[in-house]
Amino acid sequence: MKLESIAGEYKAKNRDFVHTLVLTNSAQSRIIPQTEHFDKEIAVEDNIDGYFVVRDGGER
Repeated sequence: MKLESIAGEYKAKNRDFVHTLVLTNSAQSRIIPQTEHFDKEIAVEDNIDGYFVVRDGGER
């Protein structure tokens, strides 16, 4: 199954620091919180304003 068959592109960025949970794509684990993968925060509030937002599946 291709990802595009169940998900669409969403290009909103985290302006005004609305979202603070940073996710990472781990080849071994899945998409998980960044702190679980790296055991520390790589992204901090000072640099997450340009990050892309992952929209909740229920949002339209």
